[in-house]
Amino acid sequence: MNAPRTSKTWLHVAFGAYCVAAFAALTWPVYPALGNRVRPLICGLPFSLAWIVGWIVATFVVLIAYDWAANRD
Repeated sequence: MNAPRTSKTWLHVAFGAYCVAAFAALTWPVYPALGNRVRPLICGLPFSLAWIVGWIVATFVVLIAYDWAANRD
């Protein structure tokens, strides 16, 4: 028996896709291809460190938005 689909299915799929993208951006082969370099400096940080910090901040924002959207009535 199939469970009824909710209107928030797209939200869960989008969040899952973001999680896969974030994981790929921080691991091989995407990180060495795009994020593994020193120059340019961003706010005094090497690009490779700014790349990681940027994904962490983006993930924090996405998690807050996901929680807000998933628990809305």
